[in-house]
Amino acid sequence: MTTLYVGLVGTIFFLVLTIFSLFNKRFGLFVGKWKYPLSIFPLIVFVYILSTQLYIIFKGNGCSYAERQDFIQPDNFSPNKESGILLLFINGFGNCQVTVTMDNKKVYSGESFNNIFAIVLPPDSGKVDEILMSDKVSRIPGKMRFVINPGKLTYIGSVNNSKGLLGLLIPGVACKSADVTYDAFSDSLSAILTSWVHSNRLILTSSIKKQLSELRNNYISASQFAGLQFGYLPFISTSINGKVQTMAPDEVIKQYKKYEFLVNNH
Repeated sequence: MTTLYVGLVGTIFFLVLTIFSLFNKRFGLFVGKWKYPLSIFPLIVFVYILSTQLYIIFKGNGCSYAERQDFIQPDNFSPNKESGILLLFINGFGNCQVTVTMDNKKVYSGESFNNIFAIVLPPDSGKVDEILMSDKVSRIPGKMRFVINPGKLTYIGSVNNSKGLLGLLIPGVACKSADVTYDAFSDSLSAILTSWVHSNRLILTSSIKKQLSELRNNYISASQFAGLQFGYLPFISTSINGKVQTMAPDEVIKQYKKYEFLVNNH
């Protein structure tokens, strides 16, 4: 949106300057021997910048978060819209190109920005075909299914770079070991989901619902042992990325409390 504002302000300023130079004789003397006012060229530049951004405000299906960040908030996306939003968090891979194919064979693509990929789509089922990293070579397998509902946001989950810095240095390794989960990697990302829950407009995929149900069952079991020290006795639980692992009851309870708002949503 910054580019849009720069183009708008620049266009208005040099348009006023051009009109003023054409109708003010004293200012016209500053132009000298030039056939056209000196402000014509910068006016053309800023009009071009504005034209490349202005369409985004009116763009419907295919508009991505990288192009326009404000629609990710429910207050800025009308519940009466015919389209919906697909949301995917991508952590530790930089800005990626994501390709989405709907069941009607229409293909949409866009870039992630600040760990967020969101795109406006028509109401239909579809799948994420692939996630292309910034090197334009390494790909994270997609095949993540989803359903878009009018006026609502569908959260499909998160893709996490489990290798950290090593994964960025060796993209192929990171792509093969990428974790697909529903974990929101920061408070700001959780806040996005929370805002859609509060507006009763958040849609979760069936795979996320399944993992949330397992988390709730683990929480019920862990609550019976909270505060006890087991020592040698492990507590087997399913983590938020679907992996069975040994976890302390307190860890399970903490994890549940973090995502309780999602559990209650479905």
